[in-house]
Amino acid sequence: MLILGILITSYSIAQDSYNTRLNEVFETEYIQSLDENNIKTLEFELDHSYFILDDFEKNEYLPELFKRNFSTKEIIEEPISSSDLLNFNVLKYSYKKNYNNRTYYKLGNTG
Repeated sequence: MLILGILITSYSIAQDSYNTRLNEVFETEYIQSLDENNIKTLEFELDHSYFILDDFEKNEYLPELFKRNFSTKEIIEEPISSSDLLNFNVLKYSYKKNYNNRTYYKLGNTG
């Protein structure tokens, strides 16, 4: 079973231009309208706000992670595939942030 743990932090990464993976989720105009701190926060989430666990003991009680359409806010209820895991972009998914604790989600048909 694979589990996604969401970590929330205020750490930011200095970069001159934004990460192109943001374009997989947001329209270019929206990204360009953000200030530098918001862009850095999103970029941090792309690489450092989660980890994937294999074999988690409380799997039957975990909510499943689903994709969401940022523009329409629609949740797309289809299981995460292995190709999604290879090119995982956490910003494509609907999850709730808990600033005090880690949040766990079941990834697709993994157990």
